[in-house]
Amino acid sequence: FSFKKPVQQSEALTVRFWEEKAFYDGLPKTKPEYQKIYGGIVPHHLVAGEIIADLFSRLSPQKPKTIILIGPNHYEVGNAPVISSDKDWQTVFGRVELDRNVMDSLKEKNLISFNDQVMLEEHSVQGSMPYIEYFTPNAKIVPLILSNTISKKQLEILAEALYDSVEKGAVVVASVDFSHHLSSDEADRRDEVTLEIMKNKDIDKLLMLKSQNIDSPPSIALIMMLMEKIGHGDFTFDHHTNSGKMLGDKSQEVTSYIAGMFR
Repeated sequence: FSFKKPVQQSEALTVRFWEEKAFYDGLPKTKPEYQKIYGGIVPHHLVAGEIIADLFSRLSPQKPKTIILIGPNHYEVGNAPVISSDKDWQTVFGRVELDRNVMDSLKEKNLISFNDQVMLEEHSVQGSMPYIEYFTPNAKIVPLILSNTISKKQLEILAEALYDSVEKGAVVVASVDFSHHLSSDEADRRDEVTLEIMKNKDIDKLLMLKSQNIDSPPSIALIMMLMEKIGHGDFTFDHHTNSGKMLGDKSQEVTSYIAGMFR
């Protein structure tokens, strides 16, 4: 008799940032999308689970092969402008696999640095992993966390490196929260400024914004660069709210959410 050695799956990182109630409470509010989606902006604050679910549920009929998922490196650790991992991600719904062709290409061009520990401790892209596996189970991912110190030139080089993938159908998702540590009214005022900058596609002004307006100007700049390159640079926002409004308590400092799609 001869026996085949079982194929061993490579090690995966386990998603730590997961809120079951927020996930399931958001599902009834989702709806399919009948326009092609090229990119989207969602929160990573899990209070806003229904907003995250909204984008990925709309992507479900599209069955994207690859999702380029970008977000902030909140703690500015890892000593690199762009950090990722060469491992898949394990969620409660199954395993989200990397698009290793894209990841290898970025690594060969010295555009990303691999650091498993940084990725495990960073919640910005992790929070979307269960939604990706639930709504688009065949999609592969390119998860990237960006330092706020990354330059405009470095973003342009990264956008150029990702352009071919987007041209071939990859969907770009920026996982970003907006105003922080403000009253609900002040957050609304700050968000209007940010929205105007985004509407005007002013990358230079965008990259000057601080955390009171947005926690990752580079992530929004990168998705805007990529959408412009493929000719779908107009953003329509579907959600504008904050944690105080969603929780029914505007007496505390809030985190705000601006979410929508490049269709």
